[in-house]
Amino acid sequence: MDGYNFMKRRPQGECLCQRLPTGKDARGEVSLEEQRGHVVRMLAEYRRIKRFPILVVFDGVGVGRGWVDGVEVCYRPSADEYIIEVCDAGSVVVSSDSEVQERCRTKGASVVSSEEFYEMVVEAFRSRRGETGSAPRRVQPETRGIGKKGNPHRLPKKERKANRMKEALRRLLT
Repeated sequence: MDGYNFMKRRPQGECLCQRLPTGKDARGEVSLEEQRGHVVRMLAEYRRIKRFPILVVFDGVGVGRGWVDGVEVCYRPSADEYIIEVCDAGSVVVSSDSEVQERCRTKGASVVSSEEFYEMVVEAFRSRRGETGSAPRRVQPETRGIGKKGNPHRLPKKERKANRMKEALRRLLT
């Protein structure tokens, strides 16, 4: 997940930092550190509900990595490039950057926009509290262009057949 992309991309253009109650500086602005902390705490709570691993990557000078309440937090010079590098066919990538989305799709990852993921998080929090929203909307990760089902680690049928043929030929020749 691209952390800054998630912070800045809200439904109807709402910025996550507009909802933070504390951490404002003298100019009345929420510090970047407070915004990041809020995002990580929100993701930690979401991880507790859904029980799957979350990696959030922030752009920054230098490289750093750590864990906060079960959420893996990374700092990289380019969050986009790192996300593209580490994603695979089993990943769900959260980013509204069209280039990141397309490159991750070509690697077999599912893609969810930051706005869609935010709605998923809000819905999970509502469900946990027993609230019902207007009409619960189920948002699925986008899988357009992948067209594959089943185990992503298993070779395609044609390749398995070719491997069996090669193995049979090898046995005949030895």
